Amino acid sequence: MRNGELFSGGALSFGSSDSTVGILSPILPAESKRAFVPSHDGRSPMRTSRAGVTYGLAALVAISTLVHVAYYFPRVVDDLFISLRYAENLAHGRGAVYNVGERVEGYSGPLWMLLQSVGFLLRIDGVTWTKLLALTSLVGIQYGLYSLASRSFRITGWLAWVPSLFCAANSYVINWTVLGLETPLHLAALTLCPVAIDAYVREPSLRTRGWAIASVIVLGMTRPESVLYVGVNLIAPLIVVRTRGELAPLARKLSTVGIPALAALGLLLLVRRFYYGHFVPNTYFVKGSHVSFDIGRLAALWSQGVGPTEAIVWIGGSLLLFVFGWKRKCLAPALSILACSYFTATVLLDWMPSLRHLLPITLFSPLGWVVLADAFAQRKNDKQPAFGAGPLAPLAVLALLGHAAYHLVLVDNRNSPEEKRRGSWIRPKTAEKCSDTILAYRRIEPPHVTKMGPYEMGQISQSWGVLETSAEPVTDSWFAGRDIGAVGYYTGVRVFDTAGLFTKTVSMSREWTEQRKVSDTVIRAMMALRPLGGEIYEAWETALGSRPKLLEGYRIRFGTMRAPNAFIATDRPPPSPAEVLGRYRLMQSRFPQLFHLHTLYGESVGAVMDRRVRIVSEQLGSTFDKPGE
Repeated sequence: MRNGELFSGGALSFGSSDSTVGILSPILPAESKRAFVPSHDGRSPMRTSRAGVTYGLAALVAISTLVHVAYYFPRVVDDLFISLRYAENLAHGRGAVYNVGERVEGYSGPLWMLLQSVGFLLRIDGVTWTKLLALTSLVGIQYGLYSLASRSFRITGWLAWVPSLFCAANSYVINWTVLGLETPLHLAALTLCPVAIDAYVREPSLRTRGWAIASVIVLGMTRPESVLYVGVNLIAPLIVVRTRGELAPLARKLSTVGIPALAALGLLLLVRRFYYGHFVPNTYFVKGSHVSFDIGRLAALWSQGVGPTEAIVWIGGSLLLFVFGWKRKCLAPALSILACSYFTATVLLDWMPSLRHLLPITLFSPLGWVVLADAFAQRKNDKQPAFGAGPLAPLAVLALLGHAAYHLVLVDNRNSPEEKRRGSWIRPKTAEKCSDTILAYRRIEPPHVTKMGPYEMGQISQSWGVLETSAEPVTDSWFAGRDIGAVGYYTGVRVFDTAGLFTKTVSMSREWTEQRKVSDTVIRAMMALRPLGGEIYEAWETALGSRPKLLEGYRIRFGTMRAPNAFIATDRPPPSPAEVLGRYRLMQSRFPQLFHLHTLYGESVGAVMDRRVRIVSEQLGSTFDKPGE
């Protein structure tokens, strides 16, 4: 075996027949010319062996990914329920709105919301349908990574599967895949778009052009910052052109993709402007319009709980993608990393953990190391290996990736800079969390839920006050607070969002967006709705506590009159016990029936819901406990 051949053509080496290659040279691809020996039945042993390796590695990637997905599958992030409520209202003819009558674009993925609405039309539970969309997107991510490696970077053999295997171990990507936001669709579009454009550039046809146009449109509809990624994917092939004579023909070819795709995206912008009143989503006013560039927002790549090997993979792999992207004429992943870095440094980072803003970097950067391993393995000629290195060099690169992957797979979550840490940034996977996940699939109440008090049952217990406070229809009532997507979705109550995602009174307040101060106008607008209750924090507590007259008719559940963290109305007739039970059972019926829903960090909110229904059922016919007692 020649030095390095193990890594250039798969796990096995094959001989070659000069005469056979000479005869078939005009029609065989380059990799087939290197080694071709026909078998007795006319098939190439090399092709048969490679097919077996390909199917085997594809199965390994699929199994590894599904095992990791199973750990996180029952979990959701609260913002999922914001886009779900938009989708449900749209599917039922009430418009793409959160609160009926208020046209505010409070979701961040237009295409994701539209796909979620299809689930309601099909009468499938919204959470379960969203997770099916996520798993489909994850297949796209894995296929896109393999295609980038094998087609765009021309990596041969089993090395092309390494980025996909690393993705299967990447807890950040796998976790965010199933949490319910548009993240997996966005990542799938990022990996598939350059592949589709490259296929059209190499082999122009009506089919490849159609896929390229569709990929650009899909990418442009997945996230607010997608315009950056659309731009880099369209210009990336032009940057790597070596001669001036190639530039004009390639530009004309790309224009046949870019012009129709950008026209479609432009039309969608006009629809947004007509329907919502702005060319940008409402989240821009909350997180981006008044924020300056700060490179420190990228610190999670080298600090905040990142291990040394992990930092080397993220940063070193990104740099390698620029080097080999130029050499192998595929700069789209490197430019996408640059776009991701720029976007992250120019927006307000929220509480969301596990590097959500930086996921494109964690997805693409391992590819840089794999290209380096492939470059080491390929000989410059029959005698001299690239860079003067033997097969140990690729093994060293793979060892680096394996070490980083091992540590990543042990991570449950990494805390956000906005969260309060208890000694460490990293929350590891534990036997207890694994057990809770198994119980979720079996719909059995876990021990941590059994220990909860009837009104101290996690974030979803905000719903208890909504359902038990007033005899007025819940859908006509209001609740004030932030991070209450699940409360709004499952109860149907209207929400005044103190984060401003879908409440213009907040998002258009310069005092709030620039100084995090709650003006008199805003706090009075909130209380003028006479909400059933609220759960507010920091500046909101101070603003409401300094205006005690606004709290007349309310009781403080948590906090003080000067800092009313949670409050509930006492000035309206309560519902009957039977009505309360009916409301709880309706809410319970909207939860997934195949598994117990979990929150971001693993709290079994589905089990909490079932337990609360049992408590209320036992109390039927007696006087209900007052919320907060």
